[in-house]
Amino acid sequence: MKYPIESEEKRTINRITFRQSLNDFLNAFNVERGLIYTLRNLFTNPGELIRNYLGEGRYKVVNPFRLLILTTAVSLLVMYISDFQAVFNEMEEGFSKGFDKSETGYINEIMFDWYNLLLWISIPIFALCTFLLNRKSQYNYAENLVLQAFYFSGINLLMTILMPLNWVIDNGVVFLIVFVPSIAFYFYLISSFYQRKGVLFLIKNILGYLLAYLIYSVVLTAILGLLILNTN
Repeated sequence: MKYPIESEEKRTINRITFRQSLNDFLNAFNVERGLIYTLRNLFTNPGELIRNYLGEGRYKVVNPFRLLILTTAVSLLVMYISDFQAVFNEMEEGFSKGFDKSETGYINEIMFDWYNLLLWISIPIFALCTFLLNRKSQYNYAENLVLQAFYFSGINLLMTILMPLNWVIDNGVVFLIVFVPSIAFYFYLISSFYQRKGVLFLIKNILGYLLAYLIYSVVLTAILGLLILNTN
């Protein structure tokens, strides 16, 4: 799929002034383009948003990889403030039965400190699965990377909103509350982007999601295993 766009736009670089800085700040809240436009449509009409980014409407949409970095930073800040690390601690306690607690504690530390990089590793894996399972759509692998970058940006936002519930309800319940909307959002975004809603399409992408998650789990386990071996 190609998007031949001709442009003869010439840009003039002007000196930064207070008025220009104020306009740039206000443009961040523009509902017709930019960050607010991107965030609003990411949840209300993600398929159209991503197709616009891949096509002629790219200038209206925030770059998905910049958005991913921004939302990851915000979610990590909220994770720290809300003490969401307690969820990782509970996971560690369950995992540490029969294992060296010093090693599982190290795993917990890595999972929390390197959460962003461990999350981003999954993007090329999930993109590969959506690319292979939906090749008839003619979207290439790079465009599926864009799709997944938008998805994980949305997940970061969901986590940012839901993690503070950690203050009032059980950690396990919070994890479940975060997990279920994340799965629902994935299939909503996939269906909206590819503009398909059939049962066969849904089953195919459920299997693709499970396969991607399995591959990601294997890769993540291998990385953590190598890190533990290096510490011994």
